[in-house]
Amino acid sequence: MTAYTHYFNRLLGGSFLRWSSSPKTIVEHSASKQTGLQPGGTEMRAFDNDLQIALPAEKNDFLAEEIKTPIADTPIAKPLYSPFWFWNSNLADELALEFIREGDAEKALSIWEKALLPKDKKKLIQAVLIGDLISQSSDWLEEKDEFHSLTKNADEYIISREKKTGSSIPCVFADLNYEDNWTIEVDTKWFEGVDKYSYGIVFGREQNSYYSFVITGNGHFSLVQHTKGDYKEIIPWKTAFAINQRSSNHLLLKKTDDQVGLYINDNYVGSVKSEPFFGKGFGFKVWGNQKVSFSKFRFCNFVEDEAKFKITKENYSCIKNLSMLNLGLATKNGGFHADEFKKGIELAKLFYTSKQKESYAKSVGGEQYFYHPEKTIQFYLTEVVDSVKKYVDKQRGISTSDLLNLFSDFPAEIRQLFSSIFFSGRIQKIDREIDAAKATKKTNAAEAADAGKRLVKSTREDILYLRTFLGEGNAEYGDVADRLARAIMQCGIDYYSRMFDVDYKIANTNIELYLPEHRYALNIAVSGKIKERLKEVLNLYQKIIREAKERNSCKKDKRVIA
Repeated sequence: MTAYTHYFNRLLGGSFLRWSSSPKTIVEHSASKQTGLQPGGTEMRAFDNDLQIALPAEKNDFLAEEIKTPIADTPIAKPLYSPFWFWNSNLADELALEFIREGDAEKALSIWEKALLPKDKKKLIQAVLIGDLISQSSDWLEEKDEFHSLTKNADEYIISREKKTGSSIPCVFADLNYEDNWTIEVDTKWFEGVDKYSYGIVFGREQNSYYSFVITGNGHFSLVQHTKGDYKEIIPWKTAFAINQRSSNHLLLKKTDDQVGLYINDNYVGSVKSEPFFGKGFGFKVWGNQKVSFSKFRFCNFVEDEAKFKITKENYSCIKNLSMLNLGLATKNGGFHADEFKKGIELAKLFYTSKQKESYAKSVGGEQYFYHPEKTIQFYLTEVVDSVKKYVDKQRGISTSDLLNLFSDFPAEIRQLFSSIFFSGRIQKIDREIDAAKATKKTNAAEAADAGKRLVKSTREDILYLRTFLGEGNAEYGDVADRLARAIMQCGIDYYSRMFDVDYKIANTNIELYLPEHRYALNIAVSGKIKERLKEVLNLYQKIIREAKERNSCKKDKRVIA
């Protein structure tokens, strides 16, 4: 069992251990409250009480010397194992650990999350969805008749009306999702006509149902809902001093959550509760006899800013502790909770990629300690893989693709290391099957053929799994695929040569029974050298089989003639 799953099954899976604070501990806690973070004196201890996690036996050769002495007395080994300890470094840690002592992991989660959230405020930024619907769509109507003139001139759309009644409402399709947070904006220019008539943006249209955000040349605005001919002023006509009368104006609709805000020339003029679109028609409306142009018809979505909270020495321990707690809860009581696991890995990325990690290592191992990131991350990833592997591709577990995606944003070297550790079990299994086939095929011809066939059958699932998720371009996949292809080929060669020594006629006939294995080996091989060798062998056997069949056919014909 891995370090942290053993730890959490013992502490979080059943009854919590409860420790009372000694007078000395109370003094230490009081001092930490007064002085704040003390990087030089910070220690990483399980629940800040010197009780280390029960760790498994050493997994890697490079750990052997470090584990000869007790972990608590070995500064060199401390940073290696400390990712699975809680770190009491500030007041938030102290309070959260008190709740863990009391058996309330949810409260501890809440405290550490709140310690990070003030610097992780969700900030929405605009992401352009359609840069300019006028220039990007070829569906804009262009015509001239007794009612109006509709003209598209590059990135400008001009509506000129002669009639004093009625309106022109040209619209085109735009794939804007009503439920998202979005903006719609356009630049308008009033040329001439009756300045008390309306013009502006039409949005969410389906046939005769739509919404319109309109202004007038003499300085008024309104938001209107049209439903199959029915007219409803959601915002009645109002005067807006932000409007440039009989001139150019910028109109903007901005939806955030359940509100739509209206802006004229970047000035807020009102908002209403958002309503679902009737459809996905968007365009313009000009009423009465006016000439108005529209340009820069832009659509944006709001997305969360990727920039997360700033990692500092004050919150670094909270990140690390929260990651550990989420990972522990992810496999609590033998179940698997994907959301907690994902949060734990995302926080681990911040922990291991931060510039704070070296000062953290020194705070754990002492000022003389030299940080070895490759050893620490390898130990951490091995523990994570061991804890999650039984839930991979299982019901209520996590798929291989989702697991690999969690590490897609990690640095390339960590990504590659995780991949090596995660897939090592299947690679080792294939190598064991290869060794077993080599040992079996040494006896006789029949055993050599059977060994090759068993090798194909026993490794087929694993090699296809590795090819699917690693890809043929991956060096590790290429190495194991070539080893497997070579072993399958060699079983066939031994089968033929030993049978040939007994009876070459039977050998030339029966080698056809092993052709599917040769073809399979050629299919999985990666390197050009192995492929060429397999092609040579396959071509030779096919030639031998063909000639043997021709000889047998001639003999049969002679017997018939006789």
